[in-house]
Amino acid sequence: MNFLLLGSMFIAVAFSAARETKNDIDFRIVGGSTASLKQFPWQVGIHLHKRPVNAFCGGALISRIWVLTAAHCLPNLISATVIVGAIKVNHYLERHDSSNIEAGMRYRVINFISHEAFKKGSLVYDAALMKLERPVVFNAYVRPVRLDDRNIVRPNIHISIAGWGKTGTEETQSAVLKYIDMSIVTSGECQRFYKSRIDNRTTFCAIGSNGDNICVGDSGGPAITYRAGTAIHVGLLSFLHNSGCDLNKPVGFSRTAYFRDWISDISGI
Repeated sequence: MNFLLLGSMFIAVAFSAARETKNDIDFRIVGGSTASLKQFPWQVGIHLHKRPVNAFCGGALISRIWVLTAAHCLPNLISATVIVGAIKVNHYLERHDSSNIEAGMRYRVINFISHEAFKKGSLVYDAALMKLERPVVFNAYVRPVRLDDRNIVRPNIHISIAGWGKTGTEETQSAVLKYIDMSIVTSGECQRFYKSRIDNRTTFCAIGSNGDNICVGDSGGPAITYRAGTAIHVGLLSFLHNSGCDLNKPVGFSRTAYFRDWISDISGI
């Protein structure tokens, strides 16, 4: 059974299909729609300065100074910069145009913390926090998202996933924020594809609808559902099946509610 961890690499990397897991961060959104400027005001892009190559992950703004993302984005991390309020993102940080409102604003990360139980290559406990150098200014384009603290994840609940990942197997990173809708599947369906490598307490799976799916998106990006018009962060994009981008396979997410106390202990949120 093959599967990989998600994200967006700046360069192409070849992997052996024989490996059971891949500690990679290379996803894409297949199909989907282009997001509008105010549609996902909590969505952030994260430029990662790493060894041996730089990378790009997604995340969610959860307060003025804290970002929630995936722990598998952090190994070998030297420094990071977060982009908030953006629709168009250049995956090369030095080319970021802060004068363009669609390009958002940059914030340097001063601290990053992975969940203490996460291990590189693992499909569980895949959550991390990043602390920004200064408070983010909230406006119509930038605001935090509410976190799930009641474990509302259930089969057939619809979620939205956004990201600047690749849009096809051979394509480069998307410069424009895209999103797709997915439906949460049963824990049994998730286990059928990923076996004992997952823990249903910390993880759930979802699958795309209308021919859309995630092959590669931005690791750590938020899974959002809506209750009474309020956006709720229920999961972090974590891993997917490694048998092909366009196959009808479920995608794995870290369950936000499981990490709620851990998030509060570190951030005070």
